[in-house]
Amino acid sequence: MRSDRQLFKDMLSLIEKLKQVKDFRKDQGKRPPLWIVLVVIILGTMLGYSGYRELGELAKNNRHRLSKEFNIIPERVPSYSTIRRVMMGVDWQSLLKMFNEWALQEYGQRDDINWLGMDGKSLKNTLKNPNNEQQNFIMFVSLFSQESGLVLHLKRIENKKGSEINEGQAIIEDCSLQNKVFTGDALHCQKKTISLIAKSKNDYVITVKGNQKNLDQRIQDLSNSSKPESCFLEQDNSHGRKISREAQLFVGWVSGSVT
Repeated sequence: MRSDRQLFKDMLSLIEKLKQVKDFRKDQGKRPPLWIVLVVIILGTMLGYSGYRELGELAKNNRHRLSKEFNIIPERVPSYSTIRRVMMGVDWQSLLKMFNEWALQEYGQRDDINWLGMDGKSLKNTLKNPNNEQQNFIMFVSLFSQESGLVLHLKRIENKKGSEINEGQAIIEDCSLQNKVFTGDALHCQKKTISLIAKSKNDYVITVKGNQKNLDQRIQDLSNSSKPESCFLEQDNSHGRKISREAQLFVGWVSGSVT
């Protein structure tokens, strides 16, 4: 666990990065500075506030403390309308670029950053035209540490303009980490994805299912014709039900390739 001093140092380094995000507002509308508004939004989100009004109320109720911490007069603490305007108009690509640089720089070399998961999650409130071919929604594809839960890289896409497969490959190309293990579900069992991971000097553990029928069958044949080297059984009693999970390790060469 990081000390309070280290967490404070992390926040200062994040603020320096936030100051690099391009401000879309006109000169007369740049009060308070964009980075202050972004910090308030980040702090509010970490505390469980999600709506414009909720974040505005948080800033209003803590304006004296915020003004002291940021060295601004209380009247300059961002209001609901300012927070709403920034969240609707901020350059998300610039913000994500800043975050990705900061996260890898600050956390990429930690001892508990070894197993890196790739996964995409859609934002349910962004769904449009759910019942026809024009369906569209916003998705974030992330690279995160399975040990610590820290997100190290993010990509934002629209469903009709991109795919989780392509963005996952872009994340691998952007990531500067080496000697890690990338993990992913069957969607990421792609020849190009695996090639990029190997080229980046990392390893991988990726699920194989029906999208790679030949490889899936060869793995089934191996598991049916030999004994596992080791087994792991886990009991999960969370969520009001009992779930058993078993993993078996087989050592052998599976011929064939990923398409």
